[in-house]
Amino acid sequence: MQKAVKKKNNGRKPGPNTDWAKVIVSVIKAVSSRQEQFTSADVWKWKNLGNCTDNRAMGAAFLIAQRLRYCEPTNQLMTVKNRTSHNRPLRVWRSLIR
Repeated sequence: MQKAVKKKNNGRKPGPNTDWAKVIVSVIKAVSSRQEQFTSADVWKWKNLGNCTDNRAMGAAFLIAQRLRYCEPTNQLMTVKNRTSHNRPLRVWRSLIR
């Protein structure tokens, strides 16, 4: 995973979200080992996220997980009814681990 994080940063020093992105990538791996398709809302539900509040790292974490071949984006969108997503459509991701 270090290689993927370093590649994402293009040689720059990692920002403050690097540790949080590593946690998110590990959660994405866990979710994709349990579900064939999932959204970022499924990752947010995971109890190990603790007090991670910077949701801007979620997109970068999904790109890292994609480079690590944990999952891939689909052309599907799903509307999730929760307060944080404001009923906007979310990308559906397909597991490559199962």
